Amino acid sequence: MTSTPHPTPLQLPEPQKVLLTKMERVDQNVLDLHPLLHLLNRPDDGKESLGDRLATILLGVKDALERNSLEIAELKEVVKSLTSGLEQEVTEIANRTRRMEQQTAQISRVLSLKLD
Repeated sequence: MTSTPHPTPLQLPEPQKVLLTKMERVDQNVLDLHPLLHLLNRPDDGKESLGDRLATILLGVKDALERNSLEIAELKEVVKSLTSGLEQEVTEIANRTRRMEQQTAQISRVLSLKLD
């Protein structure tokens, strides 16, 4: 009689981990809604409509994204210049290493010569 191997049991996360994950998701969703809640809870001063306030918030987000894009472009330039400098240094080190290997080979040949 051949016995079939038992399948490995299904590994489920601990209930605390599932609960924590769900709570973190809910917390993030609430944080995402805070700007809109703030917008809705502001007293209506008659100067701007809800649409105007929403447009103002969206324009602020757009401006922040543009600033971030500029910073990213500047950082890319810095990384590019650093990379270029490193490439030059690596090339210089490789050239020096090659020269040293040649010199070592010459010294080795001279030392292996037999003197009469």
